[in-house]
Amino acid sequence: MTADRQLYTPVARLYEKNRPRYPDAIIERAMELGDLAGDSSVLEIGCGPGTATVAFAARGVQMTCIEPSDTMVQRARLACVDLPKVSLVHSALEEWDSGGQQFDAVIAATSIHWLAEQTDRQRVVDYIRPGGRLILLWNLPPEPTAELRELVAQACGQASPFFFGGYSPSEHRQNIRERVLAEFSNSLSDFSFDEIEVAREYLVTDYLDCLATFSQNIRMDPQQRNSWMARIHDLLTEASGEKISTSYCSLLNVALKRSAA
Repeated sequence: MTADRQLYTPVARLYEKNRPRYPDAIIERAMELGDLAGDSSVLEIGCGPGTATVAFAARGVQMTCIEPSDTMVQRARLACVDLPKVSLVHSALEEWDSGGQQFDAVIAATSIHWLAEQTDRQRVVDYIRPGGRLILLWNLPPEPTAELRELVAQACGQASPFFFGGYSPSEHRQNIRERVLAEFSNSLSDFSFDEIEVAREYLVTDYLDCLATFSQNIRMDPQQRNSWMARIHDLLTEASGEKISTSYCSLLNVALKRSAA
């Protein structure tokens, strides 16, 4: 996580404005399955601009939030200025010392995949009290209709121009399930899986700004990215005008930490 701590810094404003939100139904389900209430303590890993933080803190949860990007922390502080139960820590997870504190739940909202090392994943488990929960939220990238996707794919010579990491949404969901089970099955149990499909209309310009915030596009050569974005802009506006309809899947995984034998 350290090497990529500033990856989203150049696109923090676009990320906050254009990335999909977690629907209330998913947040409420996370509260229910996570057994969270107003006196619950939660550690959030990689809070970004506070997208999920605000949703949980507004329900009274005591939040300690770790975020390595300085610009993201600044935006999260602004988003949480009226939420006194939120404590924001500018740090990478591997460099943070909890002082031995454990939490009722650890939340990672579209961020757990950044923990590449087994030691970091074990640290996440260690932060959960016995009987506490790991709560994972994911928003898959918003996608236009199948017809528009096919139009852009043919024009750009890409089989799946909007899919995250080259996977279809169904493949991505399966990868998430397999990865979660593989990485945490020794320490956690009672995995649950929920998902909701959400519709969202974008201005084409805002949609392209959303695409610009995904890691594979941030890492693209700037000239190549600008050319790709300009071509997509022309195709989408020619086909749909200034606005397009998209949809995305919001996913929730919750697991219970086993009590020590």
